[in-house]
Amino acid sequence: LFWMVSAGHLLEPSYVLNALHVVLHLVSLFCLTIMWSSDKIYIEIIDYHYWWQIFSILILLVTLSVSLIVFLGAIIERPIIGFWNRKRIIVSYGVYLVFIVISAAVQTWTCIYVLGVPDYYWRYLTSTCSTWLLALFWAAFMLSVHRRYK
Repeated sequence: LFWMVSAGHLLEPSYVLNALHVVLHLVSLFCLTIMWSSDKIYIEIIDYHYWWQIFSILILLVTLSVSLIVFLGAIIERPIIGFWNRKRIIVSYGVYLVFIVISAAVQTWTCIYVLGVPDYYWRYLTSTCSTWLLALFWAAFMLSVHRRYK
């Protein structure tokens, strides 16, 4: 891994953006599922009937797995993208982008919904911001892949 980073293989824009995707996914998922207080840390999804939170978690898990597959392809120097048609990859990433934007919008709605509850508000504000950043960098990744395989 160190040799590939020093050789510049993983420093290409698409791989750097993909690594950033993984970090943003983990931040969003952490904030959506882990609750903390002064005396304990525990897993908590506010309430199971809040379908939008479960929807966001599922979308983030699916797109995280896609990001990890692409990133692992970069680490083993065998790009996963090369296995399929570039147009099909861009279209599938576009579909994922739509779901990430829907997830971010739903999280924004949740953030407004819990505005008066400080413990939940900061947690959802962090998750919402990282998911919107994920959508932005996901679009940048799509452009990077499109330019690279043009």
